[in-house]
Amino acid sequence: MTVLIEAFSVIIRADAIREKYFGGVKSFMDDVPNSTFCTDGSIVRIGFMYFDDALFYVAMLMTKGLHNPYKDEDNTDIAYAIQGDGVVSKCSWLITEKLTITGKNHEITACSLTEDTQQGLSVPLNWSYEQYASLSLINDKDFESTIQDNDSSIFKVGIKNEAEPRYVSLTNLKTNKDEPLH
Repeated sequence: MTVLIEAFSVIIRADAIREKYFGGVKSFMDDVPNSTFCTDGSIVRIGFMYFDDALFYVAMLMTKGLHNPYKDEDNTDIAYAIQGDGVVSKCSWLITEKLTITGKNHEITACSLTEDTQQGLSVPLNWSYEQYASLSLINDKDFESTIQDNDSSIFKVGIKNEAEPRYVSLTNLKTNKDEPLH
C-alpha cells in the first residue's frame, strides 16, 4: 500500500515507532503536530508546508528514540519526501510512485515500502485532490507582503508577479488520534 506525499513529508517506519519511540504508539500519536497524519500500517506520513517545520519535527522524533540519516547513511527510521519529486533522502526501504486516481486522471505522488505489494492509497482525514493540486512551492524571497488574518494561524501573503494573494496556515492543528497504526 502507499501513503500520500504532499508538500514536505516526513516518512517514518511504523515498526520503528512501535519498537523505539519513547512511550510507544500512544506517545507518538500525542506528539503528531498537525492533521496530516496517514499510515498504511507499515509507514507513517506527516506533512508540513515549510521544510524548516519538517526538520524541527524530525529533530523532535530523534529526541524520542528514532534515527534520522546522517550524510550518506541508509536504512534509518525516517525519510524525507517532496510532493512531485518523491523520496529525496537516501533510503533503500522506500520507493516513490506516481499514481493516477481512478476515473479522474489525477496524478499524485506517493511512496511505499520497497517490498510492499498491497494495493491502495492512504491519505489524511478530509484530504482532497483539489487542495493537493493547488499546492505549489513559493520561495519566501518572492513574498511582497504578509498580513496576519483574524485567525492567528492564517496569513495572507502577496507574491511578486501574482495578482491574487495566497493564504498560508501554520502547522499547529492536532491530528485524529483514532487512526490505527496497527
